[in-house]
Amino acid sequence: MDNPIDYKLLELLHGIAGPQVCRGGYATEQDFLHSGVKGMAWRERERCQAVVHDYEKRYLSWERFAAAAGGQASVEQQLHQAEWQEAREGLQAWEKFWAAWPQLCRSPAAAYNIYTERAWDAKYEKYLETLYELAGPLLQAGRYATVGDFLRDFLRDYARHRAKEAQRVALGFERQFISWEKFNDAIMEIATPEQEDIAFDWEWARDGVAYWQQFLDQLA
Repeated sequence: MDNPIDYKLLELLHGIAGPQVCRGGYATEQDFLHSGVKGMAWRERERCQAVVHDYEKRYLSWERFAAAAGGQASVEQQLHQAEWQEAREGLQAWEKFWAAWPQLCRSPAAAYNIYTERAWDAKYEKYLETLYELAGPLLQAGRYATVGDFLRDFLRDYARHRAKEAQRVALGFERQFISWEKFNDAIMEIATPEQEDIAFDWEWARDGVAYWQQFLDQLA
């Protein structure tokens, strides 16, 4: 059994999942985790694939690169080797996760036992069972040492993804209207319904960027 998950991480998870479930965005907290982790797994696999493909174009193959570098690798080659190896191992772990995904969505989490955790974990049992279930293949592959590490990475990935979405919306409006301040001043007292919608969406995006950055700061 790995170490108990940091209570702070569970609070942060509930803080983003709970409201979405209440609003009807997801039927259950487990559905939120399945959707979020699926997105994380897709992005991580894509990232690892991109790194591996980049180095394969540069050095042809891992075996040829490792043989050429040998014990006399330069500092740059050592950095490349570490990044390439991390991506290779990551790709293997995420491929294992995807192979297990159909079963992960159906089977109960056998690894989680509430009686081995702290008393306060009962409050978050709806998250913990799913976390242990989803983390299983990645723990077996050595991608994470504990379920807590997996949860921290998930929260970080989720926040970064949401921040990028909000930033994309905000930048789109900035390209169209120069700045929030100028747009807001121009529509004061004479805003059309369309401009009011733009103002609402733009402010939502600006607030979202700030919120998710604060969220990431709590994970530092």
